[in-house]
Amino acid sequence: MHSKMTGGILQVRWGLVLLSLGVAMLIMGGCGSDSSSPEIVYDNDRLTGDYYVANYQNVNYVRFAEANFVGDGNLTFEHLINTEGPLESGSGTYTVRQDGRCTFGDDAIGMTNANGTVGSWVGIYPGDDNEFMVFIKASSGMSAASVAGEYYFMAYEGGNTVRFGEADFNGTDNVDFNVLVSSEGTSSGSDDYAVNADGSLTIGSDITGVVDATGNIITGIGVDEPGENEIIVMIKKSSGMTAAVLNGEYYLTNFFYGNMVAFGTVSFNGIGSATYNVIASSEDDAQGGTLPYSVSSSGILEIGDIITGAVSSDGNIAAAIELHESDDNGIMVLIKKTP
Repeated sequence: MHSKMTGGILQVRWGLVLLSLGVAMLIMGGCGSDSSSPEIVYDNDRLTGDYYVANYQNVNYVRFAEANFVGDGNLTFEHLINTEGPLESGSGTYTVRQDGRCTFGDDAIGMTNANGTVGSWVGIYPGDDNEFMVFIKASSGMSAASVAGEYYFMAYEGGNTVRFGEADFNGTDNVDFNVLVSSEGTSSGSDDYAVNADGSLTIGSDITGVVDATGNIITGIGVDEPGENEIIVMIKKSSGMTAAVLNGEYYLTNFFYGNMVAFGTVSFNGIGSATYNVIASSEDDAQGGTLPYSVSSSGILEIGDIITGAVSSDGNIAAAIELHESDDNGIMVLIKKTP
């Protein structure tokens, strides 16, 4: 995550550390694993059942997949959409710490919320194939009415385009979009949508995604081959929100231009100051620091002067875009650590 700062610091990146051959150990918890560190308590069965996964990789690849987490640290997956190549299926491993921090295989790190229904991770790989994923647990009894109302959306599109805006679902079959902040100017439009019983959804002919059981969080991908594909996160609007709704420690995943990814922590003090630290990243100019933040009554989140997003009504999940004057735009997800 990048943000301009005053006081002599021109730019701080929210997630950059030099990775070496020791990255796998760092991701799996090798940092701080000496005898003086507290024992890590695992909670793998927090992720159990069927999930949908939205994935953005490299410069313009997107995937949408089904994943089944067994609850014992093993998972299987199957691609439903893959713009990079043929649909694939396979298996893997995962861990969940008691505070919500996760690993997926040896090279991916992320987090999930307290009940294991929403999460995100970044994959940090040799070469240029880093990836950013958001996942939501499949549910039941969902319909078009489950997403009735107004949402804020955050989108990252190949070619370094970011957008923040409003989406108003009518509860039956139509959604109106209004782009408020973008690297390519504002715009508006509408499209049809449908929601399946398990929460999977489509918007128009391009967007495939999923809504969580509460109807508050949506993620998905947009396919515009041979144009610019995208990954999207939506959070339902709230009311009566203040900076106090963000209070405590959060994990953060971040994808930004040039196929760079990062994972870290952010501590919000509840009155307008956020302090961030880096855990793992694909780059080598890591810094920590502090930035101001604010939350509007409807849940709009602003951090520094270039990060705009939204916060869920319970304050446990947030997402945002970074919009720079240069070309390092990005998207991020934040999930509160489990107490």
